[in-house]
Amino acid sequence: MRITYSKDADVLYLSFTPPMGRVASVENANGDILRIDTSSGTIIGVTIQLFMYRISTGEKIEVPEIGFSTSSPMGASIVENLQVRANCA
Repeated sequence: MRITYSKDADVLYLSFTPPMGRVASVENANGDILRIDTSSGTIIGVTIQLFMYRISTGEKIEVPEIGFSTSSPMGASIVENLQVRANCA
């Protein structure tokens, strides 16, 4: 998995695998964008908008389609890493 964060746009990108064909973008109920490889129907990535803003307001971010949550160990680690980087910049 590749994790990329754009501080300027406040967007977290989670990429699981490169696309093998066309990619469709679908917004889930939480307003996050799922990137789906249309040839396999597999979720290949997720775009979470306003990530740090949502964290700063106390929102628990969940993407149920992939089992991601900021309260999970992986999600908490991502948040902590981004907060440390923000304080160092």
